[in-house]
Amino acid sequence: MYRRFVLFLSALSLYLMGCQGQEKQPNLANDAKKIPNKFARLFEISTTKTDTLLKIYGQYQHTIGQYFWGKSKKVENHIKINREGTYVALSAVFARMIHEFELSNRISGVDNLAYIPKDISLPNHCISLQQGGILNKESLLKIQPQITFTYLLDGNGEKEWKRLQQNNHAVVFVQSHLESHPLARAEWIRAIGWILGKPKTADSLFQQIETTYNRLKSENRVQESQTVMLNLPFEGIWHIPNDSAYFTQILRDAQFQPSWLIHTSLKGTGASSISMEDAIGFIQKSTFWLNLGAIKNKSEIGQVDSRLNSVINKRCPLIYQNDKQLEINGANSFWDLGTVHPEIILNDLIQIQKGTSSGALYFYRKL
Repeated sequence: MYRRFVLFLSALSLYLMGCQGQEKQPNLANDAKKIPNKFARLFEISTTKTDTLLKIYGQYQHTIGQYFWGKSKKVENHIKINREGTYVALSAVFARMIHEFELSNRISGVDNLAYIPKDISLPNHCISLQQGGILNKESLLKIQPQITFTYLLDGNGEKEWKRLQQNNHAVVFVQSHLESHPLARAEWIRAIGWILGKPKTADSLFQQIETTYNRLKSENRVQESQTVMLNLPFEGIWHIPNDSAYFTQILRDAQFQPSWLIHTSLKGTGASSISMEDAIGFIQKSTFWLNLGAIKNKSEIGQVDSRLNSVINKRCPLIYQNDKQLEINGANSFWDLGTVHPEIILNDLIQIQKGTSSGALYFYRKL
């Protein structure tokens, strides 16, 4: 009898200890309070009494990453963020966001140093990790970063990246490139800022971006929208953004009318390819032609494809190239600074319609 009583007490003690241990973990279902986004769809910040939680979604709205930081040692199915060490930013956009919080001196690796604008101050020991598009895993692990900011294309690579996660290494998927609204892409600076321990700065910064963007949009009064065409063929394929794509939205917010969407419906947030014949037709119907690949002057357009000489030699739209900030090494802050601060691109586009001189534009110059 005595032995049974002792066994009962031991079992009861273990049960109570287990219950106490469970109580220390945040109740995600009941305690987490979501902090709503204004535009972004692919990340979610929430808080409990003890921790902050970040959930990130992939292309098809499925969860690809869950992270936490705070007082808890562990949260089920979440990776703990340790922000005290060094970071890896496998995109100039991510490096730009970290730079906005004056933490770029903590970046020990980037995708390619040649693509990072010089105003982003990186430490001397920072190295390229993804030259040619192939990740150098050995160099990444040798750096031993606390956080690697990367992204997924079409859902590929998720399992491989998660195998690289260790106790003190969190792989954070920044899916801003899948957001279709300019302010949704910019709002990812909130996710980055919260991760890096700068939530108030991040929220304030995004509020300034949103306010300026919406003010420029609302104050832009035009009597008639001007038609516009984009791009040049790349490796023989001419890509144009679809109806709900990121750059289509910026053009429309600037009161431009995309010539390729006047009589055609290209649904979706990505891009479509068109024939050279269709592209020439859209150019001839446009007042403006923007973002012409890597060319430096009009004479180079025909070198891309001789059929474009017919456009240059006859009626040609006003051409503006987005390379005014292009650096000698090929870095162009249009792609990173313009993503974080779409209000700068929007202002340029509005000024282009008004006939403002190139000297007053930030990213663009007239050819």
